[in-house]
Amino acid sequence: MGLWKCGKCGRVYTTEELMKLKHVPVNPEAKDTYGYTPVCSCGYVFGRDKWHLVDIVKTPHGTFRVSTVFLELEHPNEMWYETMIFGENGLRLDIEPMWRYATQQEAEKSHKRIVEALKNGRFKLRPVEFQLEIEL
Repeated sequence: MGLWKCGKCGRVYTTEELMKLKHVPVNPEAKDTYGYTPVCSCGYVFGRDKWHLVDIVKTPHGTFRVSTVFLELEHPNEMWYETMIFGENGLRLDIEPMWRYATQQEAEKSHKRIVEALKNGRFKLRPVEFQLEIEL
């Protein structure tokens, strides 16, 4: 099972410990809730309160969304943060670039560098070499 980290106090839980915490509706405004999520003893609501950065970058080649998030669930080598780039407004990326980090400081620094690289045209869009389309 994985390890889960609170984005406020930093406490780490096993999945079993996380499931024993108090749970609240994922969307408290919805009449018919579609699930419940754990709440850390410090008040942090998993899935709802997690830290994130988002920048939309318009370039002559298309619009990109740079998204950096606190994952909450540990990934290999104690990586808790992730940046991904997505195409926006019709720009489709077959593979979204992804970077992972151990700390929020690393994530913020890299996010900024990625946004600047896109703004300054320091990237290449390469065509897909193989794409399989099946007509049924």
